[in-house]
Amino acid sequence: MLLSVVLFCGGAPGSGKGQRSNAQPRNQFLFRFGDMITESAPPGELIHILGGESHGFESLSFVISETKPNGGPPLHRHLCEEAHVLLAGRVKYTIGHETFVAEAPYVVRIPAGACHSFENLGDKTNKRYRSIPQESGE
Repeated sequence: MLLSVVLFCGGAPGSGKGQRSNAQPRNQFLFRFGDMITESAPPGELIHILGGESHGFESLSFVISETKPNGGPPLHRHLCEEAHVLLAGRVKYTIGHETFVAEAPYVVRIPAGACHSFENLGDKTNKRYRSIPQESGE
């Protein structure tokens, strides 16, 4: 199962090691963190991945990112579009040649192929929810 191809625009990719819990979902509609793959993603980020294909979704996968203050990934891009949702906090985004600060609550649209990065500007770890289309063959 491959959720998304990440193409780094600068800097080095992380060396996160995927771990999956043996927990099973209670039913076909409810999924808990224990049902997700968890990886460390530098700098200062922990990601939880729910691959849609293996959980009954036809076209979506989900990522929950826990980003420490001043943390966030280097400039990178994906071959698919994605949406970021944050309910509390402030995050600085660079998408293409534009840089801006988003104050929660918000949804940020990142077009397919756009180089982007983000940084948690708050003083607490934030949780950002991402929805991405399932991809095959990437």
